[in-house]
Amino acid sequence: MATAQDGSALPRLTSFSTRDAPRGDEIDYWRQARREAYVSVRTDPVGSAFGGDITLGDYADFRLSTKRARPEEVRRSACDIAQGREDEDYLYLVFQQSGTCSSSRRDAGRSRAPARW
Repeated sequence: MATAQDGSALPRLTSFSTRDAPRGDEIDYWRQARREAYVSVRTDPVGSAFGGDITLGDYADFRLSTKRARPEEVRRSACDIAQGREDEDYLYLVFQQSGTCSSSRRDAGRSRAPARW
C-alpha cells in the first residue's frame, strides 16, 4: 500500500463503470462489479437505460466506496448470505442524494427519500 508524505497509508483505488463493459454486457458487468465491491447480491436494472459507476477505496482496515447508478432492484437471499465470508464484518451505510430507496426484510418494509442537508 502506498503512503502519504506524513507516513499514513493511502487507499488502493479500484473503479468499475458500465461504460467499460462490452456493449450488451453492461448488466452482467454491473452484477460482477457489485459482488467484487460489496457482497453477493442479485441485482436487476429498473428500466432500459441502465448505467453505473463504483469507486472503491481499499484501506488497511476497511473499504469505502461511492456508487452512482440508475435505478436497480437489489435482493440478498438467505443463500447469498450463507455464501458470505464468516471472517468479515459488514456495515453498509447509504447517503442517498436523489430518488427513493425502499428496503424490506421479510414482511417489514421501509421507504426513504434523501435527507435534506
